[in-house]
Amino acid sequence: MQTDAVSILLANQQAEEIKRTTVSLRRFYPGCLVEAVYSLEELSEWVSKLPWHVILLDQQLLRQSATSVLPELRRSAPKAVIILQCDDNDVALAMEAMEAGADYCVCDQSSTFLTDLSAVMHTLLEKRERTLAVPRSRWRDAQLIERVLDLVYELDTEGRFVYVSPAVGILLGYAPEELIGSHYSKVLPSGESRLAQRRFDERRTGDRATRNLELRLASKGNPSEEGLRKDIELNAEGMYAEHGEFLGTVGVVRHIGGRMQEQRLQEQKMEALAGLTSEIIFDLNALLIAMVGYSRILLQGLGQEGLRRKQFIEQVEKAGELSTELARQLEAFSRSQVPRPAEQGLKQVFSQL
Repeated sequence: MQTDAVSILLANQQAEEIKRTTVSLRRFYPGCLVEAVYSLEELSEWVSKLPWHVILLDQQLLRQSATSVLPELRRSAPKAVIILQCDDNDVALAMEAMEAGADYCVCDQSSTFLTDLSAVMHTLLEKRERTLAVPRSRWRDAQLIERVLDLVYELDTEGRFVYVSPAVGILLGYAPEELIGSHYSKVLPSGESRLAQRRFDERRTGDRATRNLELRLASKGNPSEEGLRKDIELNAEGMYAEHGEFLGTVGVVRHIGGRMQEQRLQEQKMEALAGLTSEIIFDLNALLIAMVGYSRILLQGLGQEGLRRKQFIEQVEKAGELSTELARQLEAFSRSQVPRPAEQGLKQVFSQL
């Protein structure tokens, strides 16, 4: 990455720390753009102004808010590297922050803080650039994905959503942007097994990847409520760069109950249509029989003087008899053949990609 193309947003209450960090970063990234904010309000305003490459957030600012800042920050800047500047090397805090949306945590009390920060930024930026450069045409063709009824998702290397198809609204009640940047555990009920969780964040490929695994997802709302859980079928596999680096997970979720209900509804519609067709044919047949009968009565009442009229009526009688026979054949066919809708699953669609 060109060093003058790097844009960095510093969020810190201490002006001296911002100045010291800026000077150090410009030595490592000559010509980089550095902007500073001093509160969460300013951070919320500035985060959407530019496509930031790096956001360095001081832990002290997080204490100003009663709500979790990192998930919202990740949703607002899904492609940015987010680094949390901490007071100490608290492993539990670091894990919690990374699950909430941060990419890394660095301790500013270390004597090598600035050197460590530059090295971490360099590594994370290279990793993010390689990830974004990987072609997504196989799994993220918008014309295909946004038309299928199944939910298609992509996770980054930490298990956070970087893409969710619009079908998530129908299945779970979320808008796609509500999940972008969130950890995948947000949509799993607390009672799901650890095995199921690892399959949603699948890292294997080929025959060893997850195929047709039945598990449950939690709808938007209280995941403990039974009615808010959805039975689904999961297909997922890991993505890797050419040199073998893990890039994330792609998956397809099918709502089993919804598909079965949809199929039953379609069958009911087809059966109702077949029944209506049979009724129409029955009524048509009755009218044709009456037409033939009246034609015969007219023919019997005509003498030699009505010969020409007789020929016309005989043609009507013949046409009526043929139509009656055709109506009987259609009626018999409609009773014996109830058409069923063809079903083509998403698995078959994606196998053609």
